[in-house]
Amino acid sequence: MIETLQDAIVLGGGPAGLTAAILLSREGFDVICADPLFKRLEAKTPYEDNRTIALLQGAIRLLQHTGIWPLVEVEATPLWTMRVEDETGRWPKAPAMNFNARELGDEPFGYNIPIPVITAALWKTAKKCKGLKLVSESASEVESKSQAVEITLEDGRTYSAPLLIAADGRNSRARGAAGIKVNRWTYNQTALALTFSHSRPHKNISVEYHRKPGPFTIIPMQGNRSALVWVETPPEAKRLLGLDDHELTGIMQHHMRGRLGKLSGLSARNAFPVTGLTAREYAANRVALVGETAHVLPPIGAQGLNLGLRDAALIAELAARARRRGDDPGAPELTREYDRKRRFDIFPRTAAVDFLNRSLLFGIPPVQGLRAAGLCLLKNMPSLRRTIMQQGLVEDKDLPQIMRRA
Repeated sequence: MIETLQDAIVLGGGPAGLTAAILLSREGFDVICADPLFKRLEAKTPYEDNRTIALLQGAIRLLQHTGIWPLVEVEATPLWTMRVEDETGRWPKAPAMNFNARELGDEPFGYNIPIPVITAALWKTAKKCKGLKLVSESASEVESKSQAVEITLEDGRTYSAPLLIAADGRNSRARGAAGIKVNRWTYNQTALALTFSHSRPHKNISVEYHRKPGPFTIIPMQGNRSALVWVETPPEAKRLLGLDDHELTGIMQHHMRGRLGKLSGLSARNAFPVTGLTAREYAANRVALVGETAHVLPPIGAQGLNLGLRDAALIAELAARARRRGDDPGAPELTREYDRKRRFDIFPRTAAVDFLNRSLLFGIPPVQGLRAAGLCLLKNMPSLRRTIMQQGLVEDKDLPQIMRRA
């Protein structure tokens, strides 16, 4: 038996999927959002994820406009300075470089927020949304038809809608049902994520040490606490995971050159392989891809979830516009427009992050020379530095409406 939904289905309840569902429901859509993760959230089971996410200002404005910001603000730490240091040991050595948000205006680049905090805030908001049904199941079948997409959940319930938003991850069933292929690649890297306390203040400075195995990035949190994303070779990452806190702290302090003083209070450690993925199309056959269903990037430059939230904001904006016009929210014209607009954002950022990561891994002399020369130019040319920072933040005119300044 098919339970027909008038408007949209969202498969996947991570931050990008929940955001899309919330935004659509705010536009008056009847939406179902399905993910087994909801069982854990409903039961208030601790969310074992020690990662944080640096959300840029566009994403922060989205949280403000949807009423989610007050739920995360107390745990959000402003990012005023992003510092890059060359610790590759290669010649020529690139100069250390500070990118200061105050060069652009009176607001920080963004805020660092623990992933469990933002997930809980999105869940709490979603539960209050009129017209949004949250289902704690995964889809066993997805079928894209000419007039609708039909899903069958693991418990046998079946739903149909003219638009499906696929947020079900890098191995997405929905993406496959739409016939969308992907390009995948791997790196010889594993990323460790943890949080820790320190005796010296971080002064709201995020530091990215560029090392041969990959970046070693410190991101400020509330108080004298920071998050760490540490990229190593898989064998070294495995060795580090086996160390006790005292041994691991000593290595961390060495890599930081004592920057934050004495370290303590290490959290549990998460580890994940560093991979890349990009869809060849971002929408087709009534299915629009958001988040890691559409793109997966190495943990450099705070791009991943920021891209995912822009995905969610754009598809909700386009679907709402179609609805106001009385048009089909899953029509080919809409999915083509979504695909075109997301390409202009995702492709260059994916290429830039991939190039930077590979330049650390392989250390080709001409590339190292270009990196060093580029950072020298940025350090000595404030106007060029401001231009690069503005490009990294995405101009207002290129953002979905809900992410723009008033």
